[in-house]
Amino acid sequence: MSTVPGQAHPPQPRRCQWPVRRLGAQPCLCPDTRRMRHLTFDLTDSSDDILTLEAMASTREAGRAAVMVEVEQVLAWAQAEFGGRQGPVEDGFAWDHELLVQHEAGGWVTVTLTFSASAEFAEAFKATFGGDDADE
Repeated sequence: MSTVPGQAHPPQPRRCQWPVRRLGAQPCLCPDTRRMRHLTFDLTDSSDDILTLEAMASTREAGRAAVMVEVEQVLAWAQAEFGGRQGPVEDGFAWDHELLVQHEAGGWVTVTLTFSASAEFAEAFKATFGGDDADE
């Protein structure tokens, strides 16, 4: 492809550094796409030093794909940043997760993503995706 002198080159497609399975979209975790539109995570802790990050989104069936793209983004981040460290947190692993998709009456779908997390994982999660106390 040639360009006319004095004109800028056409923009190059951005290549994402995060490998993610495709779900009919091209999710990535580049800094400008880390904001969650559907999933809002709540952080709770317990007396055994295991933290819980949980998000729930309820949409019509047509909106489920967008929620699942966000789920895949978060899981891809966890695998990329803490790969090989997934398993029971009480056994010394950094994180584990549970994903529940429920089809409800009236065409609603509820997606719940729950992480059991070490303090290290939770801090990295807040730094990446933000949160109420991410600036503390």
